[in-house]
Amino acid sequence: MKNQHRSILLLTLALLTISAYSTSLRAFADNDDENEQTIALKELPQVIQDALKGVEVEEVEKETKDGKTVYEVEIEADDVEIELTLSASGQLLGVEIEHEDDSDENGN
Repeated sequence: MKNQHRSILLLTLALLTISAYSTSLRAFADNDDENEQTIALKELPQVIQDALKGVEVEEVEKETKDGKTVYEVEIEADDVEIELTLSASGQLLGVEIEHEDDSDENGN
């Protein structure tokens, strides 16, 4: 009986810990999205605008990560979506590439 009480107590503590942890992660993720702001292409720093001349830009977002302003630029070409993450000085910080699902085009 004592072992059963102890097991229930440990299980309850574990569930409370997991619940608190997941809540704090959700709050952190929500805060990250709150600082994203969609902006116009002309609001990008000139160095980035110059680098993107002739490129069809779908969307531009400005956000703060670790206290620094970064820009996410979404480009789409030939059924490929490319998201560039750039610093205010134009340095490429990251690239995400997504291919359109071919099965959707074929109706499968």
